[in-house]
Amino acid sequence: FENRQRGNRKVDELNQRKTFNGEIGKQLLILVISGVFIYFGAKYTIDSIIKISEILQIATGVIAVTAVALGTSLPELAVTYSAARKGNGGIVIGNVLGSNVFNTFMVMGIPGLMATLPFPDSLINPGLIIMIVATALFLVVTVDREISRWEGMFFVLIYIYFIGKSFGLM
Repeated sequence: FENRQRGNRKVDELNQRKTFNGEIGKQLLILVISGVFIYFGAKYTIDSIIKISEILQIATGVIAVTAVALGTSLPELAVTYSAARKGNGGIVIGNVLGSNVFNTFMVMGIPGLMATLPFPDSLINPGLIIMIVATALFLVVTVDREISRWEGMFFVLIYIYFIGKSFGLM
């Protein structure tokens, strides 16, 4: 009887390994395919930014700092919105901090390793100024360890101002 149980356990372990190995293979395949889509998506995004900026006669940096930034941030917005509705502020704040730290150091750092990246004046004002203001405001509103609705509204209004300023509407 014990030998049968041990045999069954070994069969179960083998089945679990097969399932595990099959799942790993499936996930690696999805990862590779996703990477290919990201590569081509990035290429077409860059090409589109250049064409849109030429058509609208707007600096490519302005399109990147607005439309591209919005597009890449929508998944984060969905995650943080869901977390906020569930009352999980840790995910919201962690996402904001983690994303900004990653973008600042890795998204700028890795391309900087490949080539010198000049900053166009159109990005310094208002982009860099708004980023500094946003960082300072973030520090101020988190002193009490919470972000209220009016503080959230204030952040949204600053973003609207930033978009308007970027396109020369303000």
